[in-house]
Amino acid sequence: MGVAASIGMTTACDRAPTLEDRDWTLVALGREPVPEPTERGAPYLHLVSENAQMQGFGGCNRIFGSYSLEGSRLEFGPVAGTRMACPDAPAEPGFMAALAATRTYQLTGSVLLFKDDAAAVARFEAAQPD
Repeated sequence: MGVAASIGMTTACDRAPTLEDRDWTLVALGREPVPEPTERGAPYLHLVSENAQMQGFGGCNRIFGSYSLEGSRLEFGPVAGTRMACPDAPAEPGFMAALAATRTYQLTGSVLLFKDDAAAVARFEAAQPD
């Protein structure tokens, strides 16, 4: 048993992911898996706790905006993004729609669900640190 475990401390390996201040990789929209990433990368989201700003990547375009978090309530302000045309980024429109529909979230281990008033609209997994 290590020193941290023997005195009741948690280490970086023991801590569960938190909603804010980490990258979340989009893996499903509703019940449909997100297609494999293009050479540009996988869609992801990052919520910055310091200023309640969201940033991410939709599969083609960078996205950004504000968010409001209170308990399990999560809502996004207007979401903007770059405007590149990418016919090989099929998840991006659904990703943007899911952000607009999000009202709550559920975080279980390394899985994050965004929900509207009835069901999950997006599922994310905690991105592995570089």
